[in-house]
Amino acid sequence: MIASPSLLRRSGMRTTEQFVTETWLTSENRPRDWEAWLEAAGQPTLRASRTSRFVSPQDYGFRNLSECGVAWIEPYAWLKRTLEQLPSYSVNRVHELLPLAR
Repeated sequence: MIASPSLLRRSGMRTTEQFVTETWLTSENRPRDWEAWLEAAGQPTLRASRTSRFVSPQDYGFRNLSECGVAWIEPYAWLKRTLEQLPSYSVNRVHELLPLAR
C-alpha cells in the first residue's frame, strides 16, 4: 500500500484495516486494483469508506511507459523526469509531459 509518510505519522495507522477510513485513489483504467491487492493481502472483504477515481486523457500511466519503447525513449529516465516536473505543471499542461508530445 502506498501512503503519504506524513499521513502515517499523523494517524498512527499500522494495519490494512485502519486504512478503511481514508480515501483510496483508484484508476478509471484499472478499477479493480484495490480488490486484487486486498485479496493478495488476505483481506478480500475489506473496502474503503471513500474512493476517488481519476481519469487521464491519454491513459497517463502504463500506456505511456509502453509508448516509451515505441518512441525509443528510456522508460525509467522518462518516468523520473516526469515525476520531477509534474508538481510544477498546471493541469491543462500535463499532456506536454507525455513521451510522444515532444
